[in-house]
Amino acid sequence: MAGVDVGGGQRDRLALMARRRAAAPVFDPRALIATLERHRVDYVVIGALARVLHGSAETTDELDISPSTKERNLQRLEKALAELAPDTGVDADRLSAPSEPVLRVETVHGKLAIVPEPAGTRGYDDSNAPPGASTSAKGLRPQVASTADLGRMLNTLRRDGDLENLRALRRADQTRTPAPARPTCPPTAPPTPAPNGRRRCGRDRTSPPTPPASTPPATAPHE
Repeated sequence: MAGVDVGGGQRDRLALMARRRAAAPVFDPRALIATLERHRVDYVVIGALARVLHGSAETTDELDISPSTKERNLQRLEKALAELAPDTGVDADRLSAPSEPVLRVETVHGKLAIVPEPAGTRGYDDSNAPPGASTSAKGLRPQVASTADLGRMLNTLRRDGDLENLRALRRADQTRTPAPARPTCPPTAPPTPAPNGRRRCGRDRTSPPTPPASTPPATAPHE
């Protein structure tokens, strides 16, 4: 097969592409999340990283978030992006009226995808994620989309591999062991102090009373 003659301009472009690939920042989701938290951005983690935090065996090199689209929050997100990706020039106006469903930003800590309205949902306000739904390292507690919301997104997108990811997410959800429920006293049995200092449920009024312990008969003293 004949070789391809690469001109000087092409060599320069190829060299530039190689340098960019070599200089690509290492994906650090903790640093990305820490920056968003420091700027008090309201958002929910979605996508592959959210599924990983729920126990799915996937790998990813991108943090996907769905931010609140309130004006003040978008201004906070703009300040966070000015720190994470100062050369992109993404401002609150562009975030409030994006020209594409997913805004991908190359940051100093890796890839960040901003999705105002994830597929199958109505955005941040439609999320069922409670605060601290999952815990990242170093004490970070970002909001993470619920498995139900993540399943809706996958089922709506139906891209290559999404159905397998959906099955993996369901398997991970089924294998998670729920925390044992704390016993509570029924309304008819208020808690009473126990000898060991703990509180215990009182006797249920519907149960038969416990008979008193028998007392041995008194015996006359020996003369």
